[in-house]
Amino acid sequence: MQSDFLFFLGVMVFFFVLWLAGGGPSNPISFSGPFITPVTGVGQTQVGYGDTDWYKGGINVTGGLPSIRSAEVRSSVQSIEYQLGNLQIESKRQALFSTPSPKRGLVTISGGNVSSTDPQHEYLVLQASSSATEPITITGWKLVSVATDRSATIPQGTKLPTSGTLNASEPIVLYPGERAYVITGESPIGGSFAENMCTGYLGVNQSFSPALGRRCPSPSSEFDRHFTGNPYKETACYNLVRNTSMCVTPQEDSRTSANCLSLIYSRLTYNGCVENYRYSSSFYSDIWRIYLGRTEITRRNDSTMRYGELWKDSREAIRLLDENGLTVDLYTY
Repeated sequence: MQSDFLFFLGVMVFFFVLWLAGGGPSNPISFSGPFITPVTGVGQTQVGYGDTDWYKGGINVTGGLPSIRSAEVRSSVQSIEYQLGNLQIESKRQALFSTPSPKRGLVTISGGNVSSTDPQHEYLVLQASSSATEPITITGWKLVSVATDRSATIPQGTKLPTSGTLNASEPIVLYPGERAYVITGESPIGGSFAENMCTGYLGVNQSFSPALGRRCPSPSSEFDRHFTGNPYKETACYNLVRNTSMCVTPQEDSRTSANCLSLIYSRLTYNGCVENYRYSSSFYSDIWRIYLGRTEITRRNDSTMRYGELWKDSREAIRLLDENGLTVDLYTY
């Protein structure tokens, strides 16, 4: 209904501007009578509207009216045609958008890597508006392909996962300005989670796409601050830690001292990092990783829909629907 109104409005605007381009209210025909030529009295010469001398309502208008040059008319018509074309495109987009959600504008979709045929590398990006006035719960929302009708529901996640334990799940909430990578495949750690200053450790032995950021505390600074032995005596531990990359657990051996092992396991592992920094004001990043858990191989003639991916490589439209099935955003490519 709204799209039909926009198109109708565009047509009316088109004819209105054509009227203005032809002279509008300054054109004599605009305020002429119902006859082809003005009605004349006995003894008067009949002339057309716009001629040198003619009469309307007893008022004599002489000298004629200036005409509009054809180039100006063409330019005006081309401009209106362009605007009408834009209105037609917007009308179709409104029809494709379907019924808007009250949350429209609060969360938007953008492309991450929708062209991948591997569900572990295929992902979209959801972005919460920085102008949102409150957190937005997106668990239970749906992503739907307009081209194929395939869909996936955004699951629950674990804001702070702990390695080696069964983590409780909770609704996923985006705060203003936060974003989420929505990955088609399975999670390397078993569920969706929020990135933090320690999650770089998780990416050392497991593959994440996109790659996890590495902003863990520096191993050297951890040694300087928390090593409990004699730092000048235990040179081997110092050298081991100093030569270890950020977010990597040092490789111990039989010569590693007890004090050095204590530092490694209490500070330079994922769980150790979490235990020590979880209450830091800069602990969490602004990124969630949401996994839809698709792994099955889909056998279709359409080669762009193999290996369980959700989205086509091109000519795709993806709706983000809220918990009531209303459209929050539409992404086309």
